Amino acid sequence: MSDFESTCVSTSGAPDIVFKFAGDTCRAELAGAKLYVERRRDEDFDMRITYASGEVLADIVVNKRSHRNDTENVTDVGSALLWSHWRYVVAEAGTP
Repeated sequence: MSDFESTCVSTSGAPDIVFKFAGDTCRAELAGAKLYVERRRDEDFDMRITYASGEVLADIVVNKRSHRNDTENVTDVGSALLWSHWRYVVAEAGTP
């Protein structure tokens, strides 16, 4: 991977997410949650999402999928997790 950005747009009204790729890593943020992704030697990805307090919200391995390229694979899983967290934050605050 080279250095570039990819924006995911929600079809259900959630905020856009900008994924910033730099070499073998990727970062994104939404609603106080920070995503960090790093390519493993086996072509899978380590993905961790932490809250502003440092609490780990998710720590997973994203496996390579033959029908998706690396960017799509990372943004598919990362956006699903970040948007889920955003929906939780919105529900807790009682605002849409």
